[in-house]
Amino acid sequence: MASDDNAFVRNPAVIRDTLKRVCDRNELAILVTPNAKFDLNFLWLDQEVFHVTATMSRDEALFALKAPGLKVRFPFGPRIFSAGTRLAGLGVARGRRSLRLAIPEELENDDFRRAYRVEKVGRVQVTFSSRRYELLRGSLVNISTGGARVFAGQNLGDEDVQIDDEIHVSIPLTPAITINGRARVRHRRGNSVGMEFRPTLHGALLDDLARWTFQKREEALAQFLETEEEGPRPAPREALDLAPEVPVIGLLGGGPELEARLRELFEGLPPVRRLPATVQGVRILGERARVLVLCHVASLDPDQVRRLAILLEPLRGKRPFALLGEGVEPARMMALANDWEAVLGTTLDRDGGAPLRRLAQGLFAQEPGS
Repeated sequence: MASDDNAFVRNPAVIRDTLKRVCDRNELAILVTPNAKFDLNFLWLDQEVFHVTATMSRDEALFALKAPGLKVRFPFGPRIFSAGTRLAGLGVARGRRSLRLAIPEELENDDFRRAYRVEKVGRVQVTFSSRRYELLRGSLVNISTGGARVFAGQNLGDEDVQIDDEIHVSIPLTPAITINGRARVRHRRGNSVGMEFRPTLHGALLDDLARWTFQKREEALAQFLETEEEGPRPAPREALDLAPEVPVIGLLGGGPELEARLRELFEGLPPVRRLPATVQGVRILGERARVLVLCHVASLDPDQVRRLAILLEPLRGKRPFALLGEGVEPARMMALANDWEAVLGTTLDRDGGAPLRRLAQGLFAQEPGS
């Protein structure tokens, strides 16, 4: 399926074809308002609207879904699409009560440049082949529709697995989803092996895995938002105190001392503004066209790492962001930056911030009018 650009689909014919496909297989749909979320399924595509299952009463639908800002999210192969829509009324489709929703003018690819990677996979035992055709075993670390990362149950040497090896892999993810096929080794660090499914998954297996990863993403996001609500209130948009067209270096998290140190480091470059490491903070910075986001990493605790991975998900491939560690191993910062597709992973303790300043100079030198 072609798109008008990497992040959006605006071709009406392509949008209709996408909606028809998800309706034909009754794909999962998430309806989101500023105050509520509903798990539904696609049902039918008409000329001006598409139908999803109505799981609430008429009054609940009219009250909850008439508000502006209604969006629908759904998986489509390796992508996750999000689109603005509006409630056009109630109806019946395939013998079921339905919500009639306006066909979107554009679909936004929520996972531009990459498939969503599920980090909480539970205990999944994986088998894969070595370059000598021996059977190796390991535990699944994470998985997406494009590939997986496995931690081997034995020490691996270069005689076992190397980058670019073509291997066989078996991943019994759930009782209904088992991946048996070939993969290419893309990363290798010690006993950790990152692999890309080759050939790419397709058909019912891809649809099932995409739906599963989509549900896991929604669960992780909901859990994160619940945790966030218990913390400090997010900063309002006015916290930046800068006109939208002004370039900015945004610091997510950290304290006043770190902010002051960065302002000194970036003297002569765009201003530094500190926002809380929250969904709202990411949204505020992500809406700016000229921005470098610095995410403060104070700990490599697994729960904290997973939280930051979810937090930064909307920025990947859309806005440049770097990881800035304090009191953590520089090598781990570089590894995290590679995994999360950050432009840089560094610590001020090691290099005094020279790579960060060079990064900002290069980035904003390319900006128009800077």
